[in-house]
Amino acid sequence: MKRLYLLTALALLAATAASRADIHCLLERGVHCVCPPPPDCLDCCDEIGGHHRCTARKSERTCDLLKQLQCGCCCDRIQAAKKLGHRLHADPCCNPEMVPILIHALQCDTCWEVRRSAAWALAYQKVRTRMAVLAIYLASKADPHYMVRDAATDALEVLLLCNRSCYKDLFAAADVLAVQIRPYYQPTKGSCINVEQQCASLLTSIAAPAPVKTPEPLAAPQPAGR
Repeated sequence: MKRLYLLTALALLAATAASRADIHCLLERGVHCVCPPPPDCLDCCDEIGGHHRCTARKSERTCDLLKQLQCGCCCDRIQAAKKLGHRLHADPCCNPEMVPILIHALQCDTCWEVRRSAAWALAYQKVRTRMAVLAIYLASKADPHYMVRDAATDALEVLLLCNRSCYKDLFAAADVLAVQIRPYYQPTKGSCINVEQQCASLLTSIAAPAPVKTPEPLAAPQPAGR
């Protein structure tokens, strides 16, 4: 009986210490938050927070949503982007191909509602890769629609809580890039940003729409000679 009392007392002390530590962390406003390790070709799950439970049914559902995001009408693409932001429907660690597809939708979709939903989907999925963070940050600075810029700004605050200082160098480079691309970045008209990652390096370019060839005017028929 004494041993049972002793174990119970130790458990209560441990719980009290843990709760005090949580309160202290809240009072110190993130002093105990630790920056993630440098992005040196990290594994997917090292840069995506949360719990991961992969099933064949979820992966199949994710593939259907990704097809809908890429090929559906505007309303279907909005719905797909919103569902891709929830672990109930998709998990970027189970289907890592969804991250570049969401980034492409954020940068290039002609419907601004899709771009806004894609920014929130990356934030809700806790995708903190440098490629995703750069895409959201550029959207907050350079997207021509103010509601996409506002949504990207808010999504970035949610995504980088206690970790924003870890991306200072990336944001400094992105500020310069945003000024350069702003005059040319018109996703509604088909001119969008392409961001590619090679290990720790990020390559960015503007994809302009293909020029439409106008048919040459037909020559007037010449009168037949007599």
